[in-house]
Amino acid sequence: MAQMAAAERMQEQQRAAYEVALFENYLQVIVSVHKECWNPWDWRQIAAAAPPQPPVFSGRQEAAAQHALQTYEPSLTEKLFKQEVRRRQALTEDIERARQGDQAEHHMALQQHQQAMAQWQWYSRVAHGVLSHDLEAYRAVLDYLAPFDELSELGIVVSLDEVQPGGIVVTCAVRDQEIVPTEERRLTAAGKLSVKTIPAGRYWELYQDHVCSCALRVAREIFALLPVERVVVNVSTELLDVSTGHKGPMTILGVNFVRPTFERLNLDRLDPSNAMTNFVHRMSFKKTKGFSVIVPLTLVEGA
Repeated sequence: MAQMAAAERMQEQQRAAYEVALFENYLQVIVSVHKECWNPWDWRQIAAAAPPQPPVFSGRQEAAAQHALQTYEPSLTEKLFKQEVRRRQALTEDIERARQGDQAEHHMALQQHQQAMAQWQWYSRVAHGVLSHDLEAYRAVLDYLAPFDELSELGIVVSLDEVQPGGIVVTCAVRDQEIVPTEERRLTAAGKLSVKTIPAGRYWELYQDHVCSCALRVAREIFALLPVERVVVNVSTELLDVSTGHKGPMTILGVNFVRPTFERLNLDRLDPSNAMTNFVHRMSFKKTKGFSVIVPLTLVEGA
């Protein structure tokens, strides 16, 4: 009985440790959105890339079949049962099948080359457009590479508002504060699970870090893909509109990210909320109540 009780206590402690680990990992995820990103794109290298070479017809299957026929030596059994003629006929037919196989293989290679050529032409055209600050090329890059798709797993939706040669304005719609758990899980000294309500200050601090982390991630993705000097990110969420009595998208953070300053940040170690002080930004936040609605930032502000 004592052994069973000890085993049950061990299992309970393991379950508790697992729940705490899941909780802590989740918190880390929502405040570390900015730590992942595309690698920077070298559009000059892409523009200078040579086109893919067309495939060369090899005829390797037919050559192998021809060799098999030319080197054929009938076995004693084939001679005894007069199977040599039939065997040579079969080897001759193999040559035609091999020829057809070579043609099919080459046809597939031509199709693959055609696809590779189309891709090269697209990237080459877009690369030259990006290097000449063509706004349609900027849009094409963001649309085709879709750097924000991964963020949808956290309920984040990014929309392009304005594209200019020197900067881009986007809206980043995030989930409301419910993305932050209202209860925290910890292990007691005895290894048991303790569940308590997260204090209001800590709760809103986590949500603020999440919102600011999302803004950093969006700017980081755009700076990695496009040679723009500024990225304005306006973060919105669903809040109560007191004029209508209904919830709707309201802006709660606006940041004008500048490339030189952004590139000096240590994104793995910074505090997302504190990082906003490096840039022109607009945010009304109280630790006891959270965010208040603000007027979105524009490219003109902080230019």
